Amino acid sequence: MSRCNFSCLALLGLTLTATHLHADSQNESTDPLIKVTQLDSILVTGTRTERALADVPVRTQVVTAADIQKTHAKDLQEALQHVPGLQLRPIHGKTGSGVWLQGIDANRVLILVDGNPISASTGSAVDTSQIAVTDIERIEIIKGAASAMYGTSAMGGVVNIITHQHKKPVAASITASGGSWGDQDLKDNPLAQRHLKGQIALNNEAWSFNLMADARDQDGWTATPNSLSNQGYVGHKLNLASQIQYRFTPNLKLTLSPRIYQEDLTNGQSEFAPGIGNIKVNKKEQTTTLHLGAKLEMGSKDAFNWSINALAENFEGETAQDKPATQLVDQQRNTDMNQQLLTLQFNYPTGNHKLSFGGQVSQESMDVVQYKRTSNSTERLIEVDDATAKTQELFMQDSWFVGEHLELLPGFRVHRDKEAGTHLSPMMNAMFFNTLASGDRINLRLGVGNGYRVPNLKERFFVFDHSQFGYKVMGNPGLDPESSISYQAGIEWLKASNNARIELSAFRNDITDLIESDQDFAESAAQNLQIFRYQNFEKARTQGVELVAFTPLAYGLSFNLGYTWMQATDRITGNDLPSRPEHLVKLGLDWQTPLKGLLLTAKAKHESQQFTDSNNTNKTPAFTVLDLKANYSFASHWRIFSGVNNATNIQKDFTQADNRPEEGRFIYLGMGWEY
Repeated sequence: MSRCNFSCLALLGLTLTATHLHADSQNESTDPLIKVTQLDSILVTGTRTERALADVPVRTQVVTAADIQKTHAKDLQEALQHVPGLQLRPIHGKTGSGVWLQGIDANRVLILVDGNPISASTGSAVDTSQIAVTDIERIEIIKGAASAMYGTSAMGGVVNIITHQHKKPVAASITASGGSWGDQDLKDNPLAQRHLKGQIALNNEAWSFNLMADARDQDGWTATPNSLSNQGYVGHKLNLASQIQYRFTPNLKLTLSPRIYQEDLTNGQSEFAPGIGNIKVNKKEQTTTLHLGAKLEMGSKDAFNWSINALAENFEGETAQDKPATQLVDQQRNTDMNQQLLTLQFNYPTGNHKLSFGGQVSQESMDVVQYKRTSNSTERLIEVDDATAKTQELFMQDSWFVGEHLELLPGFRVHRDKEAGTHLSPMMNAMFFNTLASGDRINLRLGVGNGYRVPNLKERFFVFDHSQFGYKVMGNPGLDPESSISYQAGIEWLKASNNARIELSAFRNDITDLIESDQDFAESAAQNLQIFRYQNFEKARTQGVELVAFTPLAYGLSFNLGYTWMQATDRITGNDLPSRPEHLVKLGLDWQTPLKGLLLTAKAKHESQQFTDSNNTNKTPAFTVLDLKANYSFASHWRIFSGVNNATNIQKDFTQADNRPEEGRFIYLGMGWEY
C-alpha cells in the first residue's frame, strides 16, 4: 500500500470517529453479538481485584465472549488478532503464534488463565493456537511492564483469560464449522479444516459444574504445490476443560479447574540428500498438557477477603524428524516440564484505601532428551538434565482514592530465585477522572513500572545439539535477569449517550540485559562447530503512540479503529528491531442489517514495511488483510455463520524471511445451537 493510501486509511478512521462522537445511539439491539458494550458493565481483574473497566487506573483492553463469537475465533490466536497494537508472530521451530505487545516479543509477555500462568510449549513462548476459547468469558490485555502485579515474564504485558462462570440452572451449546483453503488444500475436500466444540453447565445454590470440549482437525495446505513441503499442518488439536465449584456459604467457595490439551501434528519438508536429490521429511509435533487448578475464596469483594490459589501442570512434548524412506524415526526430542504454584492473597478495604497483599511460591522443572538414530545405532543426548527453578515472591499494592477525582495505585513485588537472586519491582499508577454535566467521562491515566524476567530453564541449561548441521546452542547458568522501565500515559473520553469512546495513549519501554544467543568464538574453535550461547548483552527501546476508538453510526452501523505508531530500536547498534512495523492499523465495521438477526462484520489490518533481520538488510513489504464475517440468528436458539479469512489473499514468500500472513484465503461455514 502506498503512503497516500495508508494515510487515507488512518485519516478516514479518525474522521469517522470524530464526526460521530456526538451522535446519539441508534436503535440498540438486544442481540448479544451486536449490542453496544458499556464499559461500566465489564468487570476486569487487571489490578488483581475485580473492578469496572472504566474505573481501572491500569490501562486494560478487553475481548468479550460476544467479540469471540462474532468473529468465529477458534482459539486464542484468532481471538486476539483484532486487538489494537497487538501483534501475533509465528513461534520459531514449531506451529502456532505468540503474543507481542508494544514491540516486546512473546518470550516477555505473560499468558494467564484465571490468573494462573500457562506453560510455554517451547520453554519460552506460549503457543496461543493451543488455547481454545469455548469457555472464555473475556480476555484482558494489559500493555507495558506489569511485573509488580504479576511477576516475572510480564515485561511486555499480560494476557489474562477469564473463564465463564454460568449463572443459569442449565446451559448448553454446540457449534460445528468447516472450511477450505481452495487450491492450496492438500486433499480435494471442501471441509479441509473441521471444528467442533460444545459445553454444558449445571448450577444450583450450592454447586456449579461446567464441562467444555473443543476439537480442531485439518488435512493441511501448501503454498508450494510443486514441492514436497506443506506449510499447514496435518493433524488435530483437542481441548477438554471442566470447572467444579462448591459454595459452603455465600462467602466461602472452592473451585476446581482441571484441563487437558493434546495435539498431534505433521508438516512435510523437503531436504536435499547427496546423490539422491530432494526427499521428503516429516516434522512431527505431539503435545499433552495436564493442568489442575484449585482456588479457595473467603469474604465479599466490598469487605475483607482472602483467596488461596494452587496449580499443578505437566507438559510433555515430542518433536521428531522422520524420513518416510527409512524404517525408523531419524531424530526425536522429548521434553518434560512440570510446574507447581501456590498463591495467597488478602484484600482489605479501609477508608479511602483498598490494600491487596500476599505471597507466592512456585517450582518448575525441565527434562529434555534427544535421540539420533541410524540403521546401526541410537545416540541418546541429554539436553536438559532435571533442571529446576524455585521462586518465592511477596507483593503489595494500594488503591488509594485521593478525593473524588483521583486514584493512586502504588505497588511492589519482591522476587527471589535460588539462582538469579532477589529483585524488587516497584510501580506507580494514577488515574484522574471527571464526569461532565452531559454525563460524559474523562479518564487520564499515568503509570511507570519496573519489568523483569528471570532466565528460564531453557536459557540456563539447554543444550540444543544440531551437530549434524554444524552448530549447537548452549545454555548459560550465569545469566542475569532482564529488566525494563515502562512509562505509560493516556487520556480517554467515554460518551454517555451512545457509549462511543476514544483513547489516545503513549508508551515507552527501556529494556536492559536482554537475553539472546550469540556465537562463542573460543568454544567454536575448540569444538570445530558453531557454538552459540545465551548471554546478557542487548539493550532495546520501544516507544510509540496508540489511538483506539469506537462509535455507533447511523443505520445500524458501528465502527472501531486501532492505530499504533511505534519505533523499536536496538540501543547498541542503533538499528530497528526486526518484525516491528512502524505503522499498524486495525479497523472494524459492524452492520446490524434491517433483516432481524443478521449481522455483517468486516475487519481490516494494515502493517507497514518492516525489517526481517537485525542487520536491517531485508524488508517485508507493507500489506493489508481483510476478513469478512456474517452471523444470522434464527429460531430462538440457532444461528448460522460464515466468513472469509484473508479475503485479500495476502501470503508470505516461503523461500525467504517474510512477515506477511502464512495462511492464504480461507472460506468457511458453520452452525451453532445454544440453550
